[in-house]
Amino acid sequence: MAVSGLHAGPEFRLIGPDSGRPVFFDDTCYLLPFNDPVDAAIAHAVLTSTSVQRFLQSIKCPGAKRPITKKLLPRIDLAHAVQMTEPSDLLERAQARVASVHEHALQRFLRSTLEPQGALTISR
Repeated sequence: MAVSGLHAGPEFRLIGPDSGRPVFFDDTCYLLPFNDPVDAAIAHAVLTSTSVQRFLQSIKCPGAKRPITKKLLPRIDLAHAVQMTEPSDLLERAQARVASVHEHALQRFLRSTLEPQGALTISR
C-alpha cells in the first residue's frame, strides 16, 4: 500500500507487482508493505475509513507543500480505527478490493491489531 505525501488529502492505494515486476516509488510516497494481499485489503479498508480520513484531515498542516508527512502517519492508531469501524463495513470494503477476503481473515486481522506490537510504522 502507498500514500503520496504531496496530495492534500491522504489517498491510500493498494499497489502490487505490475506484470510480475516490482513497482518503485520516489521519495514523495510512503509505503506500508504486506506479504498477504488479504491483509493489505483489510488495512486499506481501515485506513480509508471515515474516522481515519477525518483524523488525518484534522492533524495535517493545511497549505503545506507536503501535507502528508512521516511524522503524521505513525499517529494513526490502527487498533482504535478498527474499533471505530463496523466489521461488516470493513469486510465489504476489503472484498471490493480483494475478492478472497473472508470473515476468518478479518477476525485474524482484528485480533492482531489488538496485540501489543509497537506503533504502526509507515516506511518511506
